[in-house]
Amino acid sequence: CSELLSKKPGGSGIEIGGPEELKLEEKKVEGAKRVALTGFKQVDGIAEKSGILLGDYLVFVNGSSVGAGCRWLGESSSPTRAEVEAMIKDTSKYPIGLTFARPLRDRADNKGWSAMIGGGGPKSTAITMENSETVCVAADASEQLGLVLETINGSDIVVKDLEAVPGPFQSLAAILNDRETKKLHQSIDAVNGEFVPSFATPQMVATAMDRSWKSQGSVEVMFCDDERKIWVQSLQ
Repeated sequence: CSELLSKKPGGSGIEIGGPEELKLEEKKVEGAKRVALTGFKQVDGIAEKSGILLGDYLVFVNGSSVGAGCRWLGESSSPTRAEVEAMIKDTSKYPIGLTFARPLRDRADNKGWSAMIGGGGPKSTAITMENSETVCVAADASEQLGLVLETINGSDIVVKDLEAVPGPFQSLAAILNDRETKKLHQSIDAVNGEFVPSFATPQMVATAMDRSWKSQGSVEVMFCDDERKIWVQSLQ
């Protein structure tokens, strides 16, 4: 059996993932009912959870200007998108702070993001410091962000897509895959030290884990490799 203790990611203040990542279903193992782990669901990244939108401009990375931010400060050159992506992936930059900009929504002469999109999207209009508002995002690892960037207007860097990311359960549970087949054949034996009864349904187990996750910020799950257990018993 394998014991997995998963805790809410700290630092950024934005919660991602949780027991909802686990795909559970009921199955029979040698006549006994078990709640099996069949896979994982990816979750919204910190960027999306923080309210970042497609087309938002990335203007600062840890206070250093990039893209439109360089133009705002009158700098003659700016990092390329590849260089910015390398900065974001650099583990020495973490915890990281990213600042994004988007058009203001409350000015009479600026109809906001809808006006930009209606005019062909951000590619048609260069954002300025005066006509924009900023949104800040903090993260402890690049894998949490879920950002896809692109370059427009020559050197401006904007959000092209927001991708789902592996949550804390999926990140930790790689150890549960079969070393040879890379498949999962694990059932849940216990949650926070309480053994799962035979009458428990996948929904009951998920509810118990979710309750612990929300109230304590962590959950301890004991998994059992059913196939290996049957094989060991066959040797006796």
